[in-house]
Amino acid sequence: MSFGILALLALLPIILVFGLIVLFRWPATRAMPIAYLITCFLAFTVWKVPFSQLAAASIDGLLTAASILYIILGAILLLNLQQESGAIFDKIGNEYFYCMASLYSCCSSSPLQPPLASSKKFPCFCFNKVDKYFPDIYQY
Repeated sequence: MSFGILALLALLPIILVFGLIVLFRWPATRAMPIAYLITCFLAFTVWKVPFSQLAAASIDGLLTAASILYIILGAILLLNLQQESGAIFDKIGNEYFYCMASLYSCCSSSPLQPPLASSKKFPCFCFNKVDKYFPDIYQY
């Protein structure tokens, strides 16, 4: 087979996933198994990959996905724990909005300071955990 046809066959699973998810609006739970089966079929027939290698690569993919899910589920658990304990809040645009001095803060003289907040015309309201309802007003 020519190089162009092999390249097109190699791109077929990616194009298929794009077409099914974006164009036909299929859920990924239906589109990905079809793309997986077509990928296995192409690998077995076009590139003559042995079945044992396909099975080993599939198991390796499952283990890699499981380790990534383990990290993501731990992060979600930590986020929920922080929200329930009051360490962070999920409301934006009200009295729970904080300026974080160590990051993109409007209350510090860091070089990351936004131009609007560093202006002398606009005060910066920073709330701390203890005194969240009474802001400290910093005039620049």
